[in-house]
Amino acid sequence: MIIEHTTPFIDAFAYVMTHYVKLRVKPEEPFFSTGKEETLTDRVTSVVELTSKGFEGFLSISFPRSLLQEAACKLLSNDEEMARENYLSLACEIVNMISARGKDRLKTQGIGFKVSLPIIDAKGIKDRITKIGKPALVIPFSVKGKGLIFFSLQIEKEARSI
Repeated sequence: MIIEHTTPFIDAFAYVMTHYVKLRVKPEEPFFSTGKEETLTDRVTSVVELTSKGFEGFLSISFPRSLLQEAACKLLSNDEEMARENYLSLACEIVNMISARGKDRLKTQGIGFKVSLPIIDAKGIKDRITKIGKPALVIPFSVKGKGLIFFSLQIEKEARSI
């Protein structure tokens, strides 16, 4: 994985969380994961696949369910019932915005790729930060008093200019 290819997504994550979701996030110590050791509970994870001729990977964002519901409530003018019904849509929109911003920045560097529609895992019983067995860069982001949001980027092939 090349750090220049992850930076646009990390920047996009911080921007989207601050400007659209209205949550201040603080990056914690990043780590590499195989996807085998971390299991989480009561979370919602949104995943998109990133593909091109020389670039394959996944972007996933794992939220504490309560944090996502709270953010949805704020965005929906404190309508708790509507927030309960739509917080999963918010997870999809967040990962869509992040992947689109990251894609646009990489395109200026001559790297193009396709982004799949988001997949949501809302079971949250034994959720994993990453696709099992695939190495990933994981960056936990803390939200004051609210827990951690895990930003995970997996690159399965090296990126090349298209």
